[in-house]
Formats: sequence, C-alpha cells, structure tokens
Amino acid sequence: MAISGIADYPKIKPAPAVILMHGYTGDKDEHGRFVEAGKRLAAKGFVAIRFDFRYGKTPENKSESDGQLSDMTPEEWVSDAKVVLSYAAGLPEVDAERIGVVGLSMGGYTAICSAARSKLAKAVVAWSAPAVLRPTRRWIRGKEHLERFKRACEAFVPLLDCKRIAPRPFLVVAGTEDSVVDFRNAVKLFKSARVPKSLYLVGGADHVFSNHQGELLGVTEGWLASKLASREKG
Repeated sequence: MAISGIADYPKIKPAPAVILMHGYTGDKDEHGRFVEAGKRLAAKGFVAIRFDFRYGKTPENKSESDGQLSDMTPEEWVSDAKVVLSYAAGLPEVDAERIGVVGLSMGGYTAICSAARSKLAKAVVAWSAPAVLRPTRRWIRGKEHLERFKRACEAFVPLLDCKRIAPRPFLVVAGTEDSVVDFRNAVKLFKSARVPKSLYLVGGADHVFSNHQGELLGVTEGWLASKLASREKG
C-alpha cells in the first residue's frame, strides 16, 4: 500500500528535516495549515516533509495514500511514521542526524509513539495530543476492527511512550480552549516525560489553533531551530 507525501526544501542542503503528521480526519495539507508550516520551515532552513497516513481517506479530505479511515488502527499509523522517518534519513538533501517530528492531535499521538520506537527522530513536538487513546463508536467498523483497535490502544500509550523519548528533546503544545483534547492531556504528557522537555500552552486557542497559527508556528520553529539547526553530527 502506497504512502503519498511532498516536501519543501531549503536553499542550503543537506539540512535538518521536520516531518509533519496530520490528525485523525486530516491529510498532509491540514486545511492549509501544514502547507504554511512547510513553507515557513523551509524558509528557516529545514526540509519539511508532510504525508498522508495510510488508512486515512474520507469523503471530505484529500488523502492520496491507500486505505480508508474506517479501517484505521493506531498501529498502521505508527508503522507509517517509522517508514517515513527511514525514507527521510535516506534522502541526500537531509542530514539524518537532525530529523524532528511534529504531529497534530492523532498525529501528535503518532509522533510520540513512533519516536519511542525509532531513534531516527531526534526531536519530538506534539500539538493537541491525547495522553491516552480510547476507541469511540465513530472510529470503529465491526467487532473485529474494534478488537484490533483496542489492542493497538493498549500497545501504544503516549503517557508511557513519552518516557522513552529522552535524552532527545520533547515539546508539548496545547490550546487552553481545546474542546476535543483537553489541554490537561498536555500537562500529563509533560509531567510523565523525562528531561529535556518543554510545555507551551497557547491561551485561548482551540484544538487546531485556528486563530493562533502565528504563535504556534513561531514557538515550534524557534524550538526546532534550537534543538536541530545547530546540532553537531554524532
């Protein structure tokens, strides 16, 4: 099954890279948010890679990877993230020692869980990520899918996996008015993780930081630059 993606490149290469991971019903554009993020990151000297997870297609989104969202489990998305990390590390334009992952919502969940299982991720940023994932009716299609989803939720737990990120740096960002994933999930993740770690709460922001994109991207870019852009190889 194919994974579709796209990259924005900086002028100077090889360069550090950032992989953007979309949310549950999203796609690699995230309603233009990831398009803007990719362009800004490239302007800051990063290779910015965004992709569609497999099992992400819905009638509403523009996913170009194989598989319907109704068949998705977290296990497939974590597997996809690891595949894209390996792909990025093999690109001649990318410095494989300086790859970061940034995920929104379910993408933040996936960024944490994949980084816990792949040392290729050298820095991790989670936006609006759940500390624990539980299946809901709208995510499940049939008893067999429910059992697969439950097993994956038990195997991939951000509240535990975030402990495995250190000594790599970890940034958790959340909006204080998030009605989908309460910002207290971010506080729990921050408290559970080991140093080095950072927590940033965006006052008044909703789940996707609708009216706070500038603040979100500015904080994230600055943090990534401090952790990746000047990092020495090895």
